[in-house]
Amino acid sequence: MKTFSKTHKQENFPVASFISKKEHRDYILKYYKFARYADDIADSKNLSKEEKLKTLEVLSEIIKGTQLKEHKQFIYAYELKDVLDKLELNPRYASDLLIAFIQDAKDFEYETWGQLINYCRYSAAPVGRFLLSLNKQPIATHFVSDSLSIALQLINHLQDVKKDLLEINRFYIPNEYLIEFNLSKKDFLKEKSSNNVILLKNKILDNIDGLIYDATKLSRMVNSYRLKLEIIFIINLSKKLTKKLRNSDILKNTVKLGKIDCANIFIKSVLQSLLTRRNLEITYRKEKE
Repeated sequence: MKTFSKTHKQENFPVASFISKKEHRDYILKYYKFARYADDIADSKNLSKEEKLKTLEVLSEIIKGTQLKEHKQFIYAYELKDVLDKLELNPRYASDLLIAFIQDAKDFEYETWGQLINYCRYSAAPVGRFLLSLNKQPIATHFVSDSLSIALQLINHLQDVKKDLLEINRFYIPNEYLIEFNLSKKDFLKEKSSNNVILLKNKILDNIDGLIYDATKLSRMVNSYRLKLEIIFIINLSKKLTKKLRNSDILKNTVKLGKIDCANIFIKSVLQSLLTRRNLEITYRKEKE
């Protein structure tokens, strides 16, 4: 089996954790492995652009059911296709990811913030929608979850801005922001952030904070306690990461959360979720009286 660039345990945010329903964890892992495999293809240093695009196109055909020829090396795509068919889930939760990875393979650069957000609608939003559909949540929750998924993607971009530029020549900062702050790509390869890099970073973090704020109502919209807890936990992790990013030099330090951070955030999230649950129960009782 393929060795991935990272595993689900190395991600910033929980993937198929104990918070998730036990019967869902295998489905989530199969989704993650497909996404990680496709992402690694797009980022590969050993494949040409043509090879990347051809491989990603085959993955797309497998998910859509139009690839009839067996390709044993694409086991993760076949496994996810089986999950989507079995659970009658929208294949776009997988095929939309591939649109973003194809864009990566083409080394697309972003002129505007809107273009970057549109990329995240393909690279991140399908993940949240898949999890919500897996838990049989209303369609209305999907639009709110997009804000959270996009915020998580943008946090990853900021964390890895220098690493992505050095290792795979990938840059997720729009040109309009570079112009606004009189910067170039080279400024993100330096040992230390300039004042303008810090100003640009904080502008992006302001945008991320707005997305997280928009997503806070998601936990009140879902009807699964486990999912509610997971959403609150992820939102709290996001807030802690954005705070750390504001107070750190993203060109000098790798911004991560430690085990103690995560444990404290989890305890806080459990208390918040219980309080939210209690308030909903009180409201429900009053409505029945």
